[in-house]
Amino acid sequence: MIKKYFLFIISIIVCSLGDSLLYKANIGVNPVEAISLSLSYIFQVEVGTMTIIFYSVLIIIQILMQKKLNLRTLLQIPLSLFIGVMINFWVYDILAGLKISSYITNFSLAVLGLTISAIGVGMLVFLDLVTFPVEGISMKISLLLNVNFQKIRQLFDISSVVISIALTLMFQLDFAVREGTVIGAIIFSPIMAFSMRKLYS
Repeated sequence: MIKKYFLFIISIIVCSLGDSLLYKANIGVNPVEAISLSLSYIFQVEVGTMTIIFYSVLIIIQILMQKKLNLRTLLQIPLSLFIGVMINFWVYDILAGLKISSYITNFSLAVLGLTISAIGVGMLVFLDLVTFPVEGISMKISLLLNVNFQKIRQLFDISSVVISIALTLMFQLDFAVREGTVIGAIIFSPIMAFSMRKLYS
């Protein structure tokens, strides 16, 4: 178990690094991250901090939906705090001085970030200690409505994109949903599945 929790910490560091590279590439982020990024623009809050706030809301909703507290749900709290802190660390400390002068570099950085993030998520899924708040609330809604989890999760992504675009147009923000979002939709799941197969083998 000590080894599993050590790998759990490593996987969160990997996830946060991948997400941070995607933020720095500035050509669009994953659907759920788009909400956090749009809200961070509006409230002038660090994106990792906004991620913590957004995830916390999802966790509170999950707790309210449950008849009794679930350990896997509660473990989402330290996960959310840690990944938010790590995103702030990567984006505003380690990568703060990173200057990108060409679109090709932006594109390459986005692909690299998506790849690293997918590997990290694959590690988290493999360890099976805790789920991300988005997956957690999607599962709760799936069980409550007796609807396929994948459909609920996909609907969550679509809703996130729509909300982010609406916020962008309403507050005249930089677009968080761009070509990087499309690239992520294409390559994220296959890379995550590949990393999981390697871990199981």
